Amino acid sequence: TKITQSGTGDLLQLVDGATTVVSVKDGGKVGIGITTPISLLQVEGDTFVTGKLDSPHGGFGPYQNLLVQSEVFEHAAWAETGYTISAGTLSAPDGGATAELLGAGVAITDNTLQTISGQVTASKTYTGSVWLQMPSGTGTIGLRLKSGNEIGTTTNASVTTTWQRFSVTQTFTSGSTVNLIFEIINGTTGVRAWGAQVEDAASAGV
Repeated sequence: TKITQSGTGDLLQLVDGATTVVSVKDGGKVGIGITTPISLLQVEGDTFVTGKLDSPHGGFGPYQNLLVQSEVFEHAAWAETGYTISAGTLSAPDGGATAELLGAGVAITDNTLQTISGQVTASKTYTGSVWLQMPSGTGTIGLRLKSGNEIGTTTNASVTTTWQRFSVTQTFTSGSTVNLIFEIINGTTGVRAWGAQVEDAASAGV
């Protein structure tokens, strides 16, 4: 059914008794539980979501981040080789001042990594992701998931001065209680980082 109108009134109203429960305003804004939505979709009241909601800056939904201290790269949960990490005072993708600088190392293999104990299951796919930004210019940063038994395939991210989220996916052939390791390989290139996560999933979640 097509609803067409040429005026400025509401396109649609669903009314339960004397209560308008859904409104579609002129211009397309939809209100559920509210008759004056101020955004494209506005819900007034509780919302139950079985999937996930994504945006260019993240989202929320059913997932588990296997990393700890995922935005505090100078924490002891992370191990860095060849450089130091500055505490989080840099502008982050969410507008806060929580991003950190992974300093330039002395060798192309220098990296920051976190080991997740006993997480690898055979034939299961894992995805690691992190937001990266160059202080200036461009750079190539490697991302890798590996286990105590297998060295994963490195994904090279082309990083610019715009914050972007990059990911790497790996399926391991052996597992049991083998450790899972997420590496950010920036070598001799300093890079800003924020919001790392590792998931038991075939793609980066929210």
